[in-house]
Amino acid sequence: MSGYPIPDDKRILFPMPAFISGLDWQLGVPTHSERVTAFSVGQNGMLYQLPFKCVYKNGFWYNAVSRERLDVVIEGWR
Repeated sequence: MSGYPIPDDKRILFPMPAFISGLDWQLGVPTHSERVTAFSVGQNGMLYQLPFKCVYKNGFWYNAVSRERLDVVIEGWR
């Protein structure tokens, strides 16, 4: 399966501030197939905002631009 790997080589590519629930981040999955901003946790425990819009469809997350299925666990979205 192809997907977008979250970098874990300590490069600061897509840094994200600490998760604060009051910033409109939603947990779980969207109820509609809408394009959303999503974040995941790397192996180093840091949060990363994905650099592209994502779509949740048919039980899986996809890159909304390339339509590739993602190989990461999405922790939240907005």
